[in-house]
Amino acid sequence: VAALSNPDVSGGAFQTLILPANWMLKIRNRWVFPPRWHIMFGDQVQFMRRATFEAVGGFPEIPLMEDVEMSRALHQAGRLVRIDARLRVITSGRRFAERGYLRQSLQNGLNMFRYLVWGASPEAIAKVYRSSREVTE
Repeated sequence: VAALSNPDVSGGAFQTLILPANWMLKIRNRWVFPPRWHIMFGDQVQFMRRATFEAVGGFPEIPLMEDVEMSRALHQAGRLVRIDARLRVITSGRRFAERGYLRQSLQNGLNMFRYLVWGASPEAIAKVYRSSREVTE
C-alpha cells in the first residue's frame, strides 16, 4: 500500500523465496533484483491499482508471458517498484525440482530471449514450458 501511495508508481512486485530449496536455490534465494528492473513476473506477486489495471487493459488473454506483458504495460504507465528484499513472497520450486535447477534456469532464460528478442509467440513458448502436472493435448 505504501509503494502505491506515490502517484508516479504504476505498480511493482516482490522479491521471491523459492521453496523447497536445494543448495542452488538457496544461493538463488539470496539474489536481490535491482529496484529498477522493469520485467516482473507473476510469481513475484505483481501489484497495481485497480484503475491502472483497467487503464492498461488487464492481463492479455495469452497462454504464457501475460505477466511479462503486464510488467511492460505497467512500465509504460509509470514507475515500477520492487518491495524490500526482507519482505519476500514464497514461490514454488516444483519446476526446478522436476527438471533440475540449471536446466530450468537456462530454459527460463531462453524462453525470455525467444519472446523478447526473437519475437516467439506465447503459444510456441507455452509448448516447451508445460509441467508434468499439466495435461498435454
